[in-house]
Amino acid sequence: LLWVALVAFSGVLRLFLFRQYRALRPQADSIPRWELIYRFTVLLYFSIWGFGGLWIMPADSQLHQVLVMYFLIGLSGGAISVFPADRFSLILAICCLLVPVLLWLVWQGDMLSWGCALAGGLYLASAARSSKVLSSTFTEKLELTERLALARSRAEEASFQMKVALDDAREANETKSRFFDAANHDLRQPIYAARMMASALDQKKLPGPDSDMLVGISSSLETLSNQLDGFLDLSRLAASVMPVHNSEFSLTGLLQTLQFEISSLAANKGIEVEFDCADDLFVYSDPVLFERVLRNLLNNALAHNTDCTISVSVSAVDKDLQLCIADTGRGIPQAQQ
Repeated sequence: LLWVALVAFSGVLRLFLFRQYRALRPQADSIPRWELIYRFTVLLYFSIWGFGGLWIMPADSQLHQVLVMYFLIGLSGGAISVFPADRFSLILAICCLLVPVLLWLVWQGDMLSWGCALAGGLYLASAARSSKVLSSTFTEKLELTERLALARSRAEEASFQMKVALDDAREANETKSRFFDAANHDLRQPIYAARMMASALDQKKLPGPDSDMLVGISSSLETLSNQLDGFLDLSRLAASVMPVHNSEFSLTGLLQTLQFEISSLAANKGIEVEFDCADDLFVYSDPVLFERVLRNLLNNALAHNTDCTISVSVSAVDKDLQLCIADTGRGIPQAQQ
């Protein structure tokens, strides 16, 4: 009864300490003290079982001795499954279970007892060796699990940060779109109103000098409108808020259209425009944006020059086409560049 009471007491003590540990959640600096207390309970619990085996070990029945030995070996196998990561506690538990009985068998002095003691000693040595391998494997698996959890946590954090960045970028693009839509409306409205007033004045059949002045005003407003269109489109493109629709189109036809449109304005300013382009050139790009870029460059050349030559040439460079717009005018002053 005393032995049973000691076994029950040690079991209740270990359960009480386990519940206390779960409830207190001790800090890292107090873990070694809890580990020492835990190992003391392991020593107490398995020593009670090991020395209790001596109390029930019959001196006159070798069959019962073997049964007790197998029972204690079974308990040591349970210890292996309980302490796979703590090698010290595992070896401590196995030694507390088997060493008292092994010493008792050696003390008996007969060959059968010695044989049982030798078999038990070999089992004890193999268990100690296996505990090292088992502890290392379990520890490595635990470390890999922690690394995997850490990597998963970092991946989730990176995914969240990427989602936040994408949301911010999407919001910024939407803000840019709203800004360009507002700028497109607010900047073009005065130009449209001025062009309508110029058109109304043109219908009144003004006298010669006034009519010439009105033609110049209309031409300037048309140029300003085209330049504003090009500026807004290029700004949208640079801000990545304007869709690009690429297709194959005739570069020759586009240059001929531009030549026809600017010829009269160039002649009024004494500018000669030369186009050098083959008859069958096709390119793959966005035709609207491409035309506005060229129109903007030509309008700049016309606006800042008089009595000069503007040349537009297309030449082949490997598999690409090189388009060059040059003029012989005064250019932009250094201070304004």
